[in-house]
Amino acid sequence: MVWQSAMRTQLLLWLCGYAALWLWAWRVKHSGKAVVSIAVVSLAALLLAASFSQTGHVASLAGLWPLLLTLHVLAISAWVGSLLPLWQSCYRLAPDRLLALMQQFGRVAVIVVLVLISCGVLILLQLLDSPAALFVTDYGRLMLFKLMLVAAMLLLAAWHKFSLVKALAQHQNSRLLARSIFIEILLALLVLATSSSFTTVVGLAH
Repeated sequence: MVWQSAMRTQLLLWLCGYAALWLWAWRVKHSGKAVVSIAVVSLAALLLAASFSQTGHVASLAGLWPLLLTLHVLAISAWVGSLLPLWQSCYRLAPDRLLALMQQFGRVAVIVVLVLISCGVLILLQLLDSPAALFVTDYGRLMLFKLMLVAAMLLLAAWHKFSLVKALAQHQNSRLLARSIFIEILLALLVLATSSSFTTVVGLAH
């Protein structure tokens, strides 16, 4: 039934993406070639992210919109996927190494957030009839709730970058940073739960 439906392309992308991850875990990961490993994992991430554009509201849009959604999914995956390792690093790394890690992540995160926000705003403007739909439709109100959660995550990320990471340079306790990242993880889970309900609970805002 799935093969004969509109989900066939999505299923193919899923299978190819997970096959690439399986290949990485079984063979490439232990080959010692970092370039090959990065290439295989990047290909898997691209295939899995592209699968999200095959169903849902964006699937009905032509042109570059599926590509924008793919970039949006890749950006949120990179951001949310980094939170757990960063939280664990607060307990496992020495302050100087944690400082270097957070500074490096901060530089990359700026690009990730710019891609995330720009793609998300463009897609949202295309899906909504007008900005007023954010307040008068079920889809819009749910999207508004998601935007509030993302805004809270951005505020925490800014606090990390401009305050807590600088405190690490003064050899202050990293536990506050760990607690803040944990709160960001909880917010990220709420964002993902909200996103998953768009096509299953509410319809498009038209």
